[in-house]
Amino acid sequence: MYYDQYTAVTWIVVPCYILTILIGSFGNAVILRAYFTDPTIQKKTYHYLLANGAFTDLAMCCVFTPLLLIYRANEHAHTIELSPLCELGLFSSTLSVSMQYVVFPLLSINRQDVASRPLTPWLTKRQCKTILIGAWSGCAIVSLIHVGILHIPTDPDDSPKLYRCILVSQSLDPFSGAFFVYSILLYCASIFVTVRCYFQMYRRTSVAESLHTVLTNDDAGRARICVIVAIVYTVFWTPFVLLQFYGIFGQYTEVVFNLHALSSIFGVAASAVSPYLYCSMDGYYKRRFAEMVKSLKCSQDDEIYEMDE
Repeated sequence: MYYDQYTAVTWIVVPCYILTILIGSFGNAVILRAYFTDPTIQKKTYHYLLANGAFTDLAMCCVFTPLLLIYRANEHAHTIELSPLCELGLFSSTLSVSMQYVVFPLLSINRQDVASRPLTPWLTKRQCKTILIGAWSGCAIVSLIHVGILHIPTDPDDSPKLYRCILVSQSLDPFSGAFFVYSILLYCASIFVTVRCYFQMYRRTSVAESLHTVLTNDDAGRARICVIVAIVYTVFWTPFVLLQFYGIFGQYTEVVFNLHALSSIFGVAASAVSPYLYCSMDGYYKRRFAEMVKSLKCSQDDEIYEMDE
């Protein structure tokens, strides 16, 4: 069953998606540019993890969000449903969100290594690389499986294929059930590891007798940043997830469908906000952000000067 999107909702979500695409693409590009142009940070696990997180956020901003924009700008056209863009949207969103919830616990383990065992870290750069290669492969396989389940024939009362592509669940069908179980398992495992690591790190560094190392201001600040980003990302996706629960187990209505659209703004915005949190709170990325802005400004000034000539 299809629902109509309110005109007011369209006027809200469309500019928000456009801002997310523009702002998120630039912010994540700053993080990736810093990593690939500075050999000194490429050897460090923390920056390697951030680069992977920025890449997943960039995919969310540059692939999935534009597809949402195409649909929400004219939901009656069904452009996505009648093209391979549907499969691309589902694959990119599942892969991006999955990888973020792999990066968060790895960042927490890295911060715990810095705080409690800096000389013999459990998560070395080589181990991190191996884990992430496996994670990218595993999440890609799961995403492909979801795309395969997408094509299972549905009853008239089940969610249309289009709604599955933009992560809207109306009932407990095979696709929604598989996606629900996978999401809950990944979310719980990620949060458990993340909270456990930060709790142990806080307990060790807050008691003087058990403090084996003194954290530098940069290391302490980066630990706070990682906690804040994980919280922001989870909080921003929570309204969308709650509506998914209601869509599966409650009574789905046109109002819920429009609330789905509004809640998706916060979900995709999480990928646009994260790089700016790093750039505003981490001294290194703050400098790289300023350099990027300055270089763009200089390039623009040069173009104006050449036009005047």
